[in-house]
Amino acid sequence: MDFSICFMNKMNASKITYLILRYFLIFVGIFIIIGTYSNHFIMPGLYYDAGPIPPMRDRLCDIFLPLFYATLLILPHRYTIKNLTFSIKMSLLLVASFWLVYAGLLGILNHFQSGKHWLIIPTSIVFLFISVIAPFSLWIKRKIHLE
Repeated sequence: MDFSICFMNKMNASKITYLILRYFLIFVGIFIIIGTYSNHFIMPGLYYDAGPIPPMRDRLCDIFLPLFYATLLILPHRYTIKNLTFSIKMSLLLVASFWLVYAGLLGILNHFQSGKHWLIIPTSIVFLFISVIAPFSLWIKRKIHLE
């Protein structure tokens, strides 16, 4: 018996799309955590190259906001399917997504206005991509769960 046919009958396109987006978001969340840890604890001299390294108290916002967003991305959607938790997580993801759209568009505009390094363009495009798929994957999971 061909098991691939049985597997494809149980997995529709929305489930496959959800799994691809979900694993990508988990990878992004882990990458954010590693990058934040590296920038602030392992080699802060490279992150703060404009002057002396500020005290830890002044760096807490720069440390906790990326970690909070990474936690939102890594947190399994099965815990946030109920109405209240879905609304809270979706609103937090939308706020973070609007900030990522702002940062992405600002990076692209800064590149064209001041001729910054060309790597700003792909990074800004990745910001825009993540800002779209983070709430979209939660919405797909909710849709699959309600079917």
